[in-house]
Amino acid sequence: MFDFHVLDMFELGIEKFVSLSEIKTSKFPEGTKPMLVFAGEVFDTDNEYKRLKSLLIDFFRGPTVSAVRLAGLEHVLHFTALEGKIYMRSYRCLLKKSGCRTPRIELEEIGPSFDFVMRRTHLASDDLFKLAHKQPKALKVNLSACFFFMWSVVC
Repeated sequence: MFDFHVLDMFELGIEKFVSLSEIKTSKFPEGTKPMLVFAGEVFDTDNEYKRLKSLLIDFFRGPTVSAVRLAGLEHVLHFTALEGKIYMRSYRCLLKKSGCRTPRIELEEIGPSFDFVMRRTHLASDDLFKLAHKQPKALKVNLSACFFFMWSVVC
């Protein structure tokens, strides 16, 4: 929504669903922020899929964090667009010893998983979409002043 107007609206039909309880593996802690992966060139080329990707990122974003620790990267949401369908899979990221400094990463499906079909869409006009994403001048930060302030604090 922007200024009491619906910007983008998507109706996704569920063709296949696997719940959390159907997959018997250990889960990640509640409140874990997921890493989002989008596979399929249609997410970068088709306007409807670009907007869907943006909506999904906003939906699963969660709170902003100041720092990330490697062990905290344990939840992956993978979206694949293929042949008119969108496959959503949820994985637990396991860090295994690899014999070197960088761990070997394995993905274990933990659920839920969905096979979506895009049924109906309502996209805002390009003008309204640009207006909704325009940042007010009062919020814009003068980067040179910010850099100067950070440089003076460090020195």
